[in-house]
Amino acid sequence: MAEDCSSDFLGRPAKDHGIIPFAARRLDHQHLQPTAAVSNSDPKYFTWLRQRIAPYHFALKQPCWDHEKMEYKVDGNGNLALEPRPININDRILAALVQHHGWLYKLTNECFRDHMESRETWYFQGDGRQDSAETLVMIDIDCQKSRGLGSKEGAGRFAAHLKKAFFSDLYFEPSTNCNGMHGYIVLHKLGVSARDVNGQLRTFEKWLKQEARRVRADIEDVEIKGTCPVFEYKNGKLVKVTAGTNAKLPRGDIRATTHLDITDLSKFVPVDELVPVVRKCSVGSSSASWCPKAITPNDLADMPRLRDLAITLGLPKEQCSGRVAVTIEDMAVFLLLLRFFTRNMNDNETLPWARFEGLWTALKKEGDIERAFNPKRFAAIRNHLSSLVVDGELLLDWEDETYSAGRACKWQASEKLMQMIEEEKEERMSSTETELVILDEYPRPRPSWQPQRDQKEQLRRLMSRVEAIFEERHRLAA
Repeated sequence: MAEDCSSDFLGRPAKDHGIIPFAARRLDHQHLQPTAAVSNSDPKYFTWLRQRIAPYHFALKQPCWDHEKMEYKVDGNGNLALEPRPININDRILAALVQHHGWLYKLTNECFRDHMESRETWYFQGDGRQDSAETLVMIDIDCQKSRGLGSKEGAGRFAAHLKKAFFSDLYFEPSTNCNGMHGYIVLHKLGVSARDVNGQLRTFEKWLKQEARRVRADIEDVEIKGTCPVFEYKNGKLVKVTAGTNAKLPRGDIRATTHLDITDLSKFVPVDELVPVVRKCSVGSSSASWCPKAITPNDLADMPRLRDLAITLGLPKEQCSGRVAVTIEDMAVFLLLLRFFTRNMNDNETLPWARFEGLWTALKKEGDIERAFNPKRFAAIRNHLSSLVVDGELLLDWEDETYSAGRACKWQASEKLMQMIEEEKEERMSSTETELVILDEYPRPRPSWQPQRDQKEQLRRLMSRVEAIFEERHRLAA
């Protein structure tokens, strides 16, 4: 006699969800209708989706403007490069909700219909509001991306593995470029805040990555998309809005997909992996520090303290071009990595920005941090720290701020900054009041050939002046 294997799967199948009491639930059971009986262009389905995604944070795939070149970006074939662009940016949402300035766009039924019929591609973020019982989450299985790894068949096999071994009702569909797979889960938040939901999803993402490595999946990466925007309040007033991550809206009907309680995610715990001893890099390579395991869980546990230090030091006044902005989180990640690199300098004592980019990007891919690396933000933070003097001491030690082809600048955190990084907030506040000064002139990277160029320019100006004097005298003599 065949055995009932439903107990082997975590979560609850959608067909059983209606008979399980769920006090926080505020919606009817229209999602329990069989997929074949409901059209994905049904307005009721659009309402069901709308009730599980963020109301103001969504994006449309469209041509991307290059603010430096003042033209639209193009790909290698000369076609317009399409990227998901937010319709309501964070500042606009904050101004509308707090100051009641302007208005906010919302997804209409026409937007959903255009997406379902592939005329447009819309992206959502999760619903982090605590009065919303559920949020939609996407499992993004990538292939043939920046590293050119994986295959379409491998993505399909890994999706089938997850469905067979863990989530019996999981709905999958091909990704936009048809090289990967997108899976969708309905997560019951049980009143958990958006920040904590995102934390659980990051842990779940780490487990997915480990599972992909365990079964040797032929894919490039697997990520969780559709995390929730975070609304921060101070004294009952909304003071900050932080976006979540974009995920492509499903093109099919997903109401019968797997439903999980957020408590179920605690069962997907990544195991601790052996961390190799970090070697010092050779003169020609810094790739050893690109491994995300170089930053240990104990290091990541210092992030709250580093955020406090970032608030103390302040944000750069230097404006980045385009939409790039520096946040407290960027400063905290920069301090985290600077501490590691100061302890593990290259043999030639240089600190290339590529080391920051490599390790920062690796941590982002592992889900340890949320903010992606940006060279403009990196330069702004580095220059800001270089301009600061705390209690009469510089925060960055510059041995050589010049660079040339194949040779980076020589700099690191000063003893004062390292001391501040290690101090608890209470220790800094209980000590003598910190005196912070911002210098107008401070060390910053410059090309090694700049002095010669300046000398040539001065000589050219001198010769021009001499020639002008000679011509004036010749004219007067005539």
